[in-house]
Amino acid sequence: MIIRLKIPQGLSRSIVADRQLRNTYQTNRSIKYYGFYCALKSLTSSGLIKDYAEQIELLCEVAKKSRSSFYTYLNECIKLNLIQKNNDHLRLTCWDNLIERFNLKDKVFTEYTYDTEQKGQTPEYYLASAEIQENQQYQASNVLKQIRQNPHIKSILNEKETNVNTVEKLQWLQMKTFVNGCGGSEAIYSVLHSLNADIHRSVPKLRKAFNLKSNRSVGYLKGQLEERGFAVIKGRLLKSPERMRKSRVFYHTGWDKTTLESTWQLPDSITIIIS
Repeated sequence: MIIRLKIPQGLSRSIVADRQLRNTYQTNRSIKYYGFYCALKSLTSSGLIKDYAEQIELLCEVAKKSRSSFYTYLNECIKLNLIQKNNDHLRLTCWDNLIERFNLKDKVFTEYTYDTEQKGQTPEYYLASAEIQENQQYQASNVLKQIRQNPHIKSILNEKETNVNTVEKLQWLQMKTFVNGCGGSEAIYSVLHSLNADIHRSVPKLRKAFNLKSNRSVGYLKGQLEERGFAVIKGRLLKSPERMRKSRVFYHTGWDKTTLESTWQLPDSITIIIS
């Protein structure tokens, strides 16, 4: 079965860091329970699932849970007031209540095509993907807003490149100026220093966002997203024969003695490929 999985924008950001110690490991149960709720909620526009016991096989397929796990998750969602059980019926709380609970700004959703038969693509990883994708969209929107609303920045950028209206163009201009050694005025260097066009977060930033204990855990998360078909991960290493002016935009790592080039290690790019 293929359905459209709806996730309120901002929900994933609110819960991805909710990790608690269980036995000897920290786990995030909230993202699992809210993923379970979002999967069932996407089945019905009314929020009512009648005679759920008679549809248990279908519901287990949608939630990607065994029968016993389904009832465990159902009971946890009842405790969280996400679902109410009335006799043989399930009533899922409306989106408005969820948006109010987490103080989300608008009733806007990130939607994905959800194939219930696709192994490994469980609801909680859709929420993790949504957090990454929404963060990238926010960063891109924010830096472009800075350019649009500041005539001084816009005019300075136009010295080097006309109509810088995407983060890709801005990053290309930064690399051209900083890495490839192309000259420019002090004003252009100052402006390019102040803008961060790289929407991909570093390991420490991802670790903080997801409240992970170690850098290795970040690597595991990225590996799972790629292995389960949610994302494409690519390492990024820039090289140039020129010495780069100091900038927070790039990460200077050293000098390649073989090719006699400066090298800069950028954060891995994470491209969410589900839609």
